[in-house]
Amino acid sequence: MRTNKAVIIFIPLILLLAQCGHATSCNSGNNKITADKAIQIVTGKVLSGKLNGKIVYISKMPLKKGETIRAIRKTYQVDAFVSSWVFFIDDAPEANWEHPCRYVFVDEDTGKYTVIEGTTPPYDMNIFMKIFP
Repeated sequence: MRTNKAVIIFIPLILLLAQCGHATSCNSGNNKITADKAIQIVTGKVLSGKLNGKIVYISKMPLKKGETIRAIRKTYQVDAFVSSWVFFIDDAPEANWEHPCRYVFVDEDTGKYTVIEGTTPPYDMNIFMKIFP
């Protein structure tokens, strides 16, 4: 009788592990959103391919959970539960500051993103690299 209980317990476990080995919905931790994929998300979904007249920057590395980006008059924070690629989009680069800009946080695990409207650049641009133009 003990053998039957063990089989009943382990068969579903084996099936679940087999599914996670082949299913895209199971995340083994190796399927992180790359910088290239994050750029595709932001340029395609956030900017709808309309890059003209903008300067776009991406963080050199994903920022860790809870890290902050300081800008004049405001501090932006990465969600406490996820690491994120951070984009800074200058929507009017020819204007003096206090003009529209955006901070975009792309979850490194899921690709979900959050857009936060701003009016000033980050103090530390050294954490970013320009990707457009």
